Amino acid sequence: MANKGEATQAAVDAVKVATQVINDYGRESTEASGATSSACDAVNTALLAGATPDELRDGGR
Repeated sequence: MANKGEATQAAVDAVKVATQVINDYGRESTEASGATSSACDAVNTALLAGATPDELRDGGR
């Protein structure tokens, strides 16, 4: 199982990347689809590692 802190930070980073990709390439692009899928996977991993929604919203702090 992933370390909670590392998984939370990875999820926060993945969401930041997905947001930037959506801004750069558009919501319907294949790039955005892949980045969003990766971000969802990272968030799910963080939640399984024990992260709370508040921790994810607070950027892993």
